[in-house]
Amino acid sequence: MKVGIVGAGQIGRKRAESIMSSSKEDEIVLICDTELAKAEDLSRKLGGMSCQNWQEVVSSKEVDIIIVSTPNKYLKEISLAALENGKNVLCEKPLGKNAQEAKEIWLKAKEKNRILKTGFNHRHHPAIRRAKESAQNGEIGNIYYIRCIYGHG
Repeated sequence: MKVGIVGAGQIGRKRAESIMSSSKEDEIVLICDTELAKAEDLSRKLGGMSCQNWQEVVSSKEVDIIIVSTPNKYLKEISLAALENGKNVLCEKPLGKNAQEAKEIWLKAKEKNRILKTGFNHRHHPAIRRAKESAQNGEIGNIYYIRCIYGHG
């Protein structure tokens, strides 16, 4: 799999490191960030070329899959462009700013017969699993409301 990454911040870096540590067959081709120095730094460490223009990544003939790890306001535009260009997409959460945007991206993936995934892995987090087990085992009583705050960085 030949990967393009749009957004070289913390999440983009984590995805890139995961790709490089999990498979000898996968290759990072392009890393893009509006702060070119971030893309260049990640490219030096993990391979691939760097750029500052996301359109270059989504239109690249060398890229099979795009990881979109940008601020939320850019997810829709970049994901739709990647799908339109025949790329598979891993869009970091949320898939869009609202349900309508998420549906629009999903419909484009369906139209183009491309794989679309959302990077939402909290359901696998040990604390979430433990809370679910506690609730299922009756350890904490009836749940009426849950508020979770979780962040990175």
